[in-house]
Amino acid sequence: MTLKAIEEIILVTIGYDRYSSLSADTNAEKIEDFSFLHRCVWLAREEIKVNTLIPSILKRSSANKTTAGTKAYSLPTDFDIPVKVRYRSASSEFDLDRVYPENLMQKLGGNLTTTQGTPSLYMIFGNSSDVAQIELYLIPDTTNQEYDVEYKPVLANLTTSTDEDLIMNKYPLTVIKFATAYAFQFIKKDDTGFDKYFLMGMADLPKINLREINSDSLYKELPDPLTRRRRQTRFSQ
Repeated sequence: MTLKAIEEIILVTIGYDRYSSLSADTNAEKIEDFSFLHRCVWLAREEIKVNTLIPSILKRSSANKTTAGTKAYSLPTDFDIPVKVRYRSASSEFDLDRVYPENLMQKLGGNLTTTQGTPSLYMIFGNSSDVAQIELYLIPDTTNQEYDVEYKPVLANLTTSTDEDLIMNKYPLTVIKFATAYAFQFIKKDDTGFDKYFLMGMADLPKINLREINSDSLYKELPDPLTRRRRQTRFSQ
């Protein structure tokens, strides 16, 4: 569904000007509201991207080469959220586990952050140029080994009436719900309308995950049988 088609529905839903009128209005406030409308659709698409896993929107930075003794490597400029990092040594290929500054030392298992070897961990970090980097631990001790980064990209802010992307084509109703919520918040200054439509959008997300990866994001796996029996025994005493 095109940007124009989605925005026409949003404007009717929030009880605002018709699209044909708002898009041609020369009043400064109306021009600003029309710009806000595009951003509402962008925010809706971002909500869906962040809270679901849609394989067809993922990107891959592949065949990146290591340099012995170097831990930090630049990521693509549209990088947003990592999904998987895969490393290839001379004899094997395996996924790296993600770590954070808070648990890096624990995950290193006694190794120093300067220790070189075969990486098993990665961390996403920034640099002084505001460009995201990936850091590998252990620091690679071999040049020209490869790693791939699969990630969710930053989505473009669409502004042309005929613009559309995969999320808008596959899940237009969910885009409309979230975008309507943000239109109530930013254009109508109506928190009640925001809450109503935002919750409607959130209710769609588990269904999207079920369709895309057969996985309900709200599902919580039960503890193993032994743990359950111990809990039942403890609670019955």
